[in-house]
Amino acid sequence: MIAFGNTSYQVDPFWVEVYHLSADLSIEQTESIVKCFYSLLEIKPPAGQNKIIIAHSFPNHIGLGPIPNMGTVMIEPLGQGKGFNLISRFTLRELEMLDGM
Repeated sequence: MIAFGNTSYQVDPFWVEVYHLSADLSIEQTESIVKCFYSLLEIKPPAGQNKIIIAHSFPNHIGLGPIPNMGTVMIEPLGQGKGFNLISRFTLRELEMLDGM
C-alpha cells in the first residue's frame, strides 16, 4: 500500500506456497508449487503495463538463482507455456542508484 496506494495491489495467497518451498515438502508438493510458480511468471501483463511481485524468503533453488536481501529480479514473460527470460538481478543499492537516490 505504501508503494502503490490503496487500490493498486492484490494479495495472492499463492506466494505463501512459494515460501513453504523452504520447508521439508514431498517431491510432489514441491513440483506442484514450482510448476504453478513458473506458469505465473510466463503470463504477460497487459500491453503498456508491468507486473510487480513482492515476496519474502524466496528459495534459491527454484530457478531465479540467489536474490540478495531486499534485492530484485527482473524477468520477461514469454507467454503461457513458453517460459520466461531472466533479464537482471539488482541489489537494493543498485535500485537506489537507478532512481538517483
